[in-house]
Amino acid sequence: MSEVLEVWLRGGLAGQFLRSGHSISFRYEDGYAGPPLSLSLPKGEKPAKLAARHYLDNLLPDNPRVRRRWARKLEVADDSFSILEHMGEDLAGAFSITPAGHDPKGGGAPLVLLDEDELHYRAAMIQNDEDLWMPTDEIGKVRMSLAGAQGKFSLVNLDGLWFFSTISNPSTHIFKPAAKRFPEVAMLEAASLALADAVGISAPSARAMDLGSTRGTFVVERFDRKFDEQTGRTVRVHAEDMAQAQGRTPEDKYRVPAKDVVAVLARHASDEDAPYAFVEMLAFNVAIGNADAHGKNYSVLIADDGSASLAPIYDTVPTAFYAHLSDRLAMKVGRGRDARNVQVGDWRKFALDSGLDPDRVTQVARSIHDGVAEAASETYRAGGLTGGRLDRMNEIVGERTRALSGPGRGTAGAARPARGGGAAASKVSSGECAAPTADGTPCRNPKDACPHH
Repeated sequence: MSEVLEVWLRGGLAGQFLRSGHSISFRYEDGYAGPPLSLSLPKGEKPAKLAARHYLDNLLPDNPRVRRRWARKLEVADDSFSILEHMGEDLAGAFSITPAGHDPKGGGAPLVLLDEDELHYRAAMIQNDEDLWMPTDEIGKVRMSLAGAQGKFSLVNLDGLWFFSTISNPSTHIFKPAAKRFPEVAMLEAASLALADAVGISAPSARAMDLGSTRGTFVVERFDRKFDEQTGRTVRVHAEDMAQAQGRTPEDKYRVPAKDVVAVLARHASDEDAPYAFVEMLAFNVAIGNADAHGKNYSVLIADDGSASLAPIYDTVPTAFYAHLSDRLAMKVGRGRDARNVQVGDWRKFALDSGLDPDRVTQVARSIHDGVAEAASETYRAGGLTGGRLDRMNEIVGERTRALSGPGRGTAGAARPARGGGAAASKVSSGECAAPTADGTPCRNPKDACPHH
């Protein structure tokens, strides 16, 4: 006998996940006319292999310790189907997941207010232990889940007050308290989004809040939510990341090459310029030293007719600010894997590999690098960076934009930073992450500071 999870959109039943033994499938409700749950689960077509299982997997935290903790508290198996039966009411995108027989049209649970002390407590809890995404007594009561490696939680903002989300009251903001090992990260990420906006890239509004800690908490408005003027309520907007869109597992996020993102946009986007908007984001992440812009850090918004548009940029952390993290790009550009030396020839190769116009791709990347080089210092200063920290970001941006925005503008044959050679260069030390990235080479981030771990 199959187990069933029901999937809801705007108060109506959209479909069901069915589990029989180890097999998980998804079927749309007869007559359903809304957006597809995923581009990998198209309506009226055969889905990608294992796409239903992988879609669910991508809705949960990447951290296996967090998932195990939730499963223990819920007294269920440690798998996405079992956990989301209890944690699926407020998720990324427009859909909610409930146990069979649960009708959300009844309104669900009432809103619960968080006072200032409770908000500070939740932030401090994650800052002190990155596995504690929510207090134990809230697991299964607050039915929300977020993906990603960094500890986070979501809340509803109503007239300046903060509440837990419910199935009928979607969260409006995501909170990411800064971990001990990444001081200044809240300030850096908020300022980087402001910089993206300054150079013409769509970016959500964000800020760093202290919430009782000098390390701060990054707070961002959700781009998969919007205010409905007619009803006066916040509604969910459908979105999914590029791993979900291709039916991949969360573990595959470092194996999603940039050309595959272009392919998704070329096939599904209503705007033929969408691939070049992605080039802007890719160039921006290179320019600010964000080597962790992987497949789950780019997303699409999906309309009711199934067409897609590129979602605003997010997770713009300049990882190069932290010297112990690798400068190897999660998505290489052409042959360029080192963010410090991505050359014109790399952008042209990426364009040719992706079926794009090499001249236009190079012009787009150069324009973004010029804009970042011009605006970065003042934007990071306005975001709170001063002294040596500001000098560090100026150095990072200058080093990474020089090939395209500096005098001489780089050449296809420019020398690359030395990385060693022969067998010695391919070895991974015991303290480094050996997980394969998009080109099959090892990650090499320190294990104690790597999203793979």
